[in-house]
Amino acid sequence: MGAMTETKTWLAWLNLLFFWVLVTVIGGMIAYPAFLLVSTLASRLIFADLYTAILVSGAPLAGAIGGASVGLGQWLALRSWMEDPWRWALATFLGWTLAFSVSLLVFFWLLPDGIGYVNLIAPFALGGAVAGFIQSRILRMAAVSEGWWVIASAVGWVGGWVVALALASAFGPHMRLTPGASVAALGGLHGAFIGLESGVVLIFMIDFGKDKDEK
Repeated sequence: MGAMTETKTWLAWLNLLFFWVLVTVIGGMIAYPAFLLVSTLASRLIFADLYTAILVSGAPLAGAIGGASVGLGQWLALRSWMEDPWRWALATFLGWTLAFSVSLLVFFWLLPDGIGYVNLIAPFALGGAVAGFIQSRILRMAAVSEGWWVIASAVGWVGGWVVALALASAFGPHMRLTPGASVAALGGLHGAFIGLESGVVLIFMIDFGKDKDEK
């Protein structure tokens, strides 16, 4: 009986992790092309330069679109794990919106110093931390140990970006993809890492929180 319960638990965790990664991949594949499309259109139709178009429209709208899709998917995944998962969906929507905005703002702020590791890592670290902080408030309200969620979120956003760039550099030149497909693939890779890393951390936190309650 205990073994069967343990098997069911692990199957439920794997199902949650799979769905978590899937919706984050989809969110990344939606957000990145949206960023490119909105920024391009805004720079041609509304703003005088691409820089302003990115900061005012491209980054926040892309984050909002990606955050809405990820939040909706994660809301569906969390219904049997957390009370009022709509709060998490709202936090994810706000977190992604601010994360994209903060990341691009910091990137452009550091750009005059040239492109380097700091320029590529710091923006996503801060953006991921912002998204993680907003989500951590919901974990606390749901009586789940939020622990290291802010750090985990920052690591996920940075790690996903580094992995996506590395894979794009290694395999991109050998693949014949349109610019839109390339951007979508980059967003999907970024989302895959974020989803896998954050999904594992979230499952640990939920399980750890339950163990604390039982004690």
